[in-house]
Amino acid sequence: MGSGQVELVHSAFRFAAPLLIAVLGGIVSSRAGVFNVALESFIASGALAHSLMWELLRYEWGLTNSGALLGAVLATILLGAALGGMFGLLARNGMNPIISGIILNLALFGVIRVVEKGKLEPIAELFGGGLSFDSLRDGGVRQPVLVGMVFGSIGVVLLSSIFSYTKVGRHITAIGRTDGAAAARQVDIDIPAVRFACSIWTGTI
Repeated sequence: MGSGQVELVHSAFRFAAPLLIAVLGGIVSSRAGVFNVALESFIASGALAHSLMWELLRYEWGLTNSGALLGAVLATILLGAALGGMFGLLARNGMNPIISGIILNLALFGVIRVVEKGKLEPIAELFGGGLSFDSLRDGGVRQPVLVGMVFGSIGVVLLSSIFSYTKVGRHITAIGRTDGAAAARQVDIDIPAVRFACSIWTGTI
């Protein structure tokens, strides 16, 4: 296999890894009967948060690579949960999920556009002017593609097991079905609360 073919395969896996993980989050929402169109902005904002926190923790706070990576991952998870909760809250208050997703997409991609234009210097000044944000402008912190593929594959197995063999998974699946939602109401399952929790779960993934 030539170098060009190797690069092509590597690029395919590099782009597939985040999409695979985002699809897992989308499956959670769809199982609960929520159509989440904000997954692309969740991916992009997660990458932004990861790069920002990694540079802050590594170069400003002096953490090791492992410590900075762990902190960046935790920050990404928290941001995803917050965004998922925001999406779920809008949908729970009666807003169409598609409209909610479009609003989040426009807002988050607007923030990312600000980063691309290099207008983060005022934020850097809050940290003493030491942040250069070079990792963001250079495409972010590059981590092994294999990690994403491994976590994605494990996630597929876990989600499949949860929805097939656990009571929580069966409740979520029932809520997503037209006939199951009526049955869920009869047994006093709080459908909006479950869908809100699934939205947070989607963002966390």
